[in-house]
Amino acid sequence: MKNIRKKRGFTILEVILVLTLLLSAVSLTLMYYQSAQNRADVMGQTESFASYLRLSQSNAEVGLNGSAHGIRLASDSYTIFVGNAYSAIDPNNFVIDLPPSVVIQNINLNGGGNDVIFDAGSGETMNYGTLQFSSTRSADVKTVTILSSGLINY
Repeated sequence: MKNIRKKRGFTILEVILVLTLLLSAVSLTLMYYQSAQNRADVMGQTESFASYLRLSQSNAEVGLNGSAHGIRLASDSYTIFVGNAYSAIDPNNFVIDLPPSVVIQNINLNGGGNDVIFDAGSGETMNYGTLQFSSTRSADVKTVTILSSGLINY
């Protein structure tokens, strides 16, 4: 009588198939995570900007420092300032840099320019309009609308 010995284990084809499935699952998970991170970056920066706009408007409305308050927009940052006009050399300017994954684009303010200035006492602005926060890595875009009354929608 011959001893028949059964081989136990996996074939190379089975191992390759399992590894392919695992790598596919991991890559899909990473793609979803990156997409979610891009959306979160855009939304987080938009909310932060809206908060600073509201703070500037509130400061102007209550007459803090007896002056207007505003925000200067750039593609990669925005600057909070006090006064009727932006001055780059003012040491009280507060600059907020955006992460490399987010930019400000399509700035369309009444009268042109890149400044939103809220009038002292009333908190209203003549620089109403729209702008967009956009991801540099995906198609995620969030539009911010500033009304002449100082209300901010996004």
